[in-house]
Amino acid sequence: MSAYTARGCIAFSGIGEEWRTEPYGWVALEQDGRRTVLWQQDDLGEENPAVGVLAFEVDFDGDPDAELSVLGEVDEFDYDYPGAALAEPGRRVPIRPGGTVRIDGRDGHVEVTLVLVPR
Repeated sequence: MSAYTARGCIAFSGIGEEWRTEPYGWVALEQDGRRTVLWQQDDLGEENPAVGVLAFEVDFDGDPDAELSVLGEVDEFDYDYPGAALAEPGRRVPIRPGGTVRIDGRDGHVEVTLVLVPR
C-alpha cells in the first residue's frame, strides 16, 4: 500500500438540470473494502448549494494497480422531483486512475474523474 493524493472532479446531472443541481449525499473511492470519501454533503433542503462540477483532493492509501471502484448515494433537492436519485446506493463502478466513470441513478447521474498523485 502506498500514499497518494486522489484528485479529480465530480459532475452532477439531474432531470432538466444538467450540470447544475442541488445534490446531497456522498461519493467514495473503494478498494479492498476500504472507502475514501471524495465528497459529502448533508441534506439542507432548499439551502443545499447549487453545483454543477466540483473538484476534490483527498489523501488515499492504496494500490493504484489493484481494482478501484467508485460508488455513492446522491440525491437532489428538487421541488418538482422530490427525492431525485442521481446515484443509487449499491452501484459500484470500476475506475482506473486517469479515467472517468458514470454512476447512474433513477433521475440522473454523477460522473467522476480520478487522478492519483504520489505523496
